[in-house]
Amino acid sequence: MPKIVGAYKTIKHFAWVYEKHPVKTIIILLISLLTSVGANAQTEENHYFEEYKKGNPENDLKKRYKNFRQIYDSYSPEEKLALEKKGFIDFQKDNALLPFPRILSQEEAEILQKGVAQRGLALQAFLKDYYSGKNTFIKAGIIPKEVLDRIIQRHGEEEWITFIRPQHLNFWYGPDIIRAPPDLKNPKIPQFRIVEDNTDFIGGIGDLELAKESLQKNIPGYQKYINSPDPKKYYDELAESYFKRAKKYGGIPVMVIYPDKITADNEDNRMKKIFEDRGIKVVEIDPYTNNTRKIPRLETDKEGVWLIEKGKKNIKRIKVGYIAGNMNVQDFEPTHPANRRYRIISAAREALENKEFAKEELQRTKKLKELLIPDKNGKIDIDLLEKFMIEKWPEDHFLNRKKLGISGLLDAVFNGKVGLTNPPGLQFVNDKELYMYVDRMVEYYLKQKPIIPNIQTESFAEFLTDGKVVLRKKRMEEVFLDIDHWVIKGVDGRGGDAVWVGPKMDKSVIPVLKKRIEQDPSRFIFQRYTPLSMVDNHIVDLRLHSEITAKGKIIVSKIAWGRAISKAGDGKVNLSANGKEITILVKYHNRNCDMHRVYITNANKLLDEIGYSP
Repeated sequence: MPKIVGAYKTIKHFAWVYEKHPVKTIIILLISLLTSVGANAQTEENHYFEEYKKGNPENDLKKRYKNFRQIYDSYSPEEKLALEKKGFIDFQKDNALLPFPRILSQEEAEILQKGVAQRGLALQAFLKDYYSGKNTFIKAGIIPKEVLDRIIQRHGEEEWITFIRPQHLNFWYGPDIIRAPPDLKNPKIPQFRIVEDNTDFIGGIGDLELAKESLQKNIPGYQKYINSPDPKKYYDELAESYFKRAKKYGGIPVMVIYPDKITADNEDNRMKKIFEDRGIKVVEIDPYTNNTRKIPRLETDKEGVWLIEKGKKNIKRIKVGYIAGNMNVQDFEPTHPANRRYRIISAAREALENKEFAKEELQRTKKLKELLIPDKNGKIDIDLLEKFMIEKWPEDHFLNRKKLGISGLLDAVFNGKVGLTNPPGLQFVNDKELYMYVDRMVEYYLKQKPIIPNIQTESFAEFLTDGKVVLRKKRMEEVFLDIDHWVIKGVDGRGGDAVWVGPKMDKSVIPVLKKRIEQDPSRFIFQRYTPLSMVDNHIVDLRLHSEITAKGKIIVSKIAWGRAISKAGDGKVNLSANGKEITILVKYHNRNCDMHRVYITNANKLLDEIGYSP
């Protein structure tokens, strides 16, 4: 009743105003309507609603969502919140799980799998080109040498060129992907875009199975409508591959992970169970000790790498043939000579992340931040940084230790004594400045157009003929005048930091951000703002995991890992900002078909399978 009375009073008041000022009232009404339409266009119109087709949502519900929506809406708001809490407990309080799934079609899933495989192959071809010393990409104009040097130096990985060979390039690859607006020429073909590239130590790979199991357990009604591939098949494929590769080196496969005291969540424990269930030994490596007293542990000698573990009566020593590293590979052996720059830079960044020190030691923190800023060529004065850390910041960096991790482990890899997935020297591939050149790599190495291309991305920096880096001042002003249509990113930001989503950003930070860009334009890029697609009032993205092997074979998961966050947030889909995981299912045409295996031998077969032509 109060709402009806309120509406009546509003109408009565409007009639009185119209009677006194008819023209003025009509103008105000028109302005109000236009403003409302504009606001809705910016905040809602461009989002792709995963659950609905174009048209009337009530009459045009996508068939693959219909049964799930009916079941989910049978729960009250309180019950839905309780379901989220159950998922939170299932994930050992790492992250909440949205109790409503994202469902991809078979066609969408196949495009994603082939697109990730294609891009992974192109990145591997680029890495082989670089680590072989041929560098044909420079003569071909794929990426300027000055840019690549700056990127590699920024990550402290320039020393690995001495050690890495093309045969070492087995690595995990899982790019972050969003849906793109439809192609007007081919509106029926799903469109996706790569947002970021992720290699080696990648989050989410240990959560694929749990996300599906938790959803089915907590909402049993979903089960009879799910004909999605089993995530376990991806783990089976990886484990089978590791056993085969280990046999070639005359040993067993081992997975290495961080100890619990170092990990940020419980995903490592999930990875441990996943691979132990498949017969693969799992060993913890602590990068802050020499690991000589741990059981089980890894040891090295001139013959290779050995697993030391307890037997029934005595200590057993087993030859290791292959290692899969679910950790930053530099932490295998932090004191390896080629790790020096990386180790010092990492120690400094870790020190800055300690908020207690940051508050108590403002001057010291300020100086450390200054020392971490690269020069125009991307170089950090590593000697000065190390001296400052040892003298002024001795609390927690272990820079004085001579042996950390597993001594000799990386050299055993380089000398062909053991195989390895995720070698060192790949961190720079994840740099957002390198990202801008990956589409070119696909076209150059594979002679194909990208199946999943980049978002429109540019740098604030420009190279002059003498190699000098200058600010694209006019372009910067254009971006900030139209900031709601752009996303600005720091090229080496991690976990959603150094990202400013134009429509969502606090405009008061613009003067400070512009100053930072002016000081070093090469450290910032800007991307065309693409509204993320939505599921149950949450914006979502996905990550599809794969392994790119040195033999040119690719193992791609049939199931993607997904994140979701309320559309009312800052526009970044980040678990550390109250984000949630979301179960991603794939609806196949044939419920009983076995769709798990994607094992591709080379680029030509990959592109033939998808029927993709330039």
